[in-house]
Amino acid sequence: MCSKPQPQRCYSSPPELRIGLTAFGRQAIRLSLLSKPLACSRAMSAPALQAHLRKATGKTDNQRLRRLQKIPAALNGLSGVLHLEMDEEPTRHALEKLTGTHELMPLSVFNADSDTEEWSGKVMLKEVQKHPYKHLLIHLDFRELNTEKPVKLRIPLNVLGEASGVRKGGVMQLAVRDLEVICLPDQIPMSVDVDVSELDLDTILRMEELTIPEGVQLVSKENFVVASIVGRMARMLDSEEEEAAEETPEEATAEA
Repeated sequence: MCSKPQPQRCYSSPPELRIGLTAFGRQAIRLSLLSKPLACSRAMSAPALQAHLRKATGKTDNQRLRRLQKIPAALNGLSGVLHLEMDEEPTRHALEKLTGTHELMPLSVFNADSDTEEWSGKVMLKEVQKHPYKHLLIHLDFRELNTEKPVKLRIPLNVLGEASGVRKGGVMQLAVRDLEVICLPDQIPMSVDVDVSELDLDTILRMEELTIPEGVQLVSKENFVVASIVGRMARMLDSEEEEAAEETPEEATAEA
C-alpha cells in the first residue's frame, strides 16, 4: 500500500550547522587585521500580509479552506492565539520576496464578515507547511514579538570573497555557519557578512574580530573560532597522525 505524501515543513530557525575544525598545531596564527570591515546586513522592508479571522477551526475546515485556495494560519500573539485564513497565491508571492529567515512582516487581520481591521502589527514567520508536490502553501504559523523585549535567535553567516590562503593551496574551514545573538525585534539583522579575502595560510578568524552593529549582542564567546585556513603542512601532519592512530598493536609487533 502506497503511503500518503507528507507535507514539507520549513522552519524559520534552521537547526545549527557545524563543520569539524581540523587542528592547527603550532602553525596557528591569529589574524589581527582585515582589509575590509566585517559588516552585518540589515533586512530590507518586508512585504505586507493580510488575513481574516476564522469562523471555525479543525481538520474539516482546514480542508475546506484549501479547496477555496486559502491557507489556514495561526498567530501566536502576546495576548493569545488567533486562528486566521489567508489567500494562498498573494501570500505565497509575498513570502517569496523575503530575504531572510528572521524578517519582521507587517500583518493586518480583518473581521471575518467585514473589512474592519481587528488587529495589526509586525510578526515573524515561525513555520511553513508546503504541499508535498504542488507549489502551494497549506499552513502558516506566525509569532508576535514584543518590540521592547530582546529576543535570542541565530543569524546566518554570509561568507564573502576567496581567501588568500585558498589561492595558495590551503583549505578554508568554517567552525560555525550561524551566530547566536540577542537584540530587539526591530534590530534583527538578516545576516552577518564575513569577508575572508585576506585570510592567509594558517590563520584564524575569531568572534571578537566580527563587526556587530549597535544594539546586537553576541551570545558566543569572543575567542571562539569562526573560520580558518589550513595550510599544506598542517594537512600533512594531520594525515600522518590519522595513519598512526589507525595502526593496530598487532601490526606494530609484526613489523618489529
